[in-house]
Amino acid sequence: MTAPCSDSGKTVLIEKLLPCIGPVGVLKISPIPAPGGDRQIERQSAASIGADNFYLSPPDELTTPGKDTANLLAAGAVHVERLRYQPAGLKAGLDFAMARFEAGLPLIIEGGSAAYHLPTAAVLLVARPPLADIKPTTIGLLERVDYLVVNAPPTKGQVEQVRKVLVSLNSGFCPKDSWPLDLVRDPLPAGLVATVRQILRSDRQRQQRREQDLDR
Repeated sequence: MTAPCSDSGKTVLIEKLLPCIGPVGVLKISPIPAPGGDRQIERQSAASIGADNFYLSPPDELTTPGKDTANLLAAGAVHVERLRYQPAGLKAGLDFAMARFEAGLPLIIEGGSAAYHLPTAAVLLVARPPLADIKPTTIGLLERVDYLVVNAPPTKGQVEQVRKVLVSLNSGFCPKDSWPLDLVRDPLPAGLVATVRQILRSDRQRQQRREQDLDR
């Protein structure tokens, strides 16, 4: 799951989906802020990241009240991991984090950069208008987006306006389906829930086939 900008609503959407989609794990990833960004996170991460260029939050951080990871666990996630990385450590960090999840457990990854390194059953993009400060990593991923959620009160033409902006950034942007909804106030559309269930079912089947191939 990815988003063109910060604070688009990815975590809120996952929290609302979790009670509806059965047992899943969640891996939340984000880059270490660049110099001049969030100073507090920058200092904390720099002190912990080490030579491997990535940092996985320890269990006591994951369960700290008020943290996104604690909220995800409370919403029903079976297992949650939090990865912070520098660009050089993303692939190694993903491999390390993925090894912590139970084999065969369907997984939602919050953070689009993972799609450049891992096979995905689908890519879902959450966009909250107005779109500003769009991340370069997301622009390159737009052509791989399968589904779009527009986090805004449903109004006429809202989805098309967002589509128009994203197509102007990457002409390959062409999601199969889209849903406008206010993630704070609106219930999840049945079609969105059914789609996510199907994605996770396909992911589980893909993992099972992979395990069978490895056993041969």
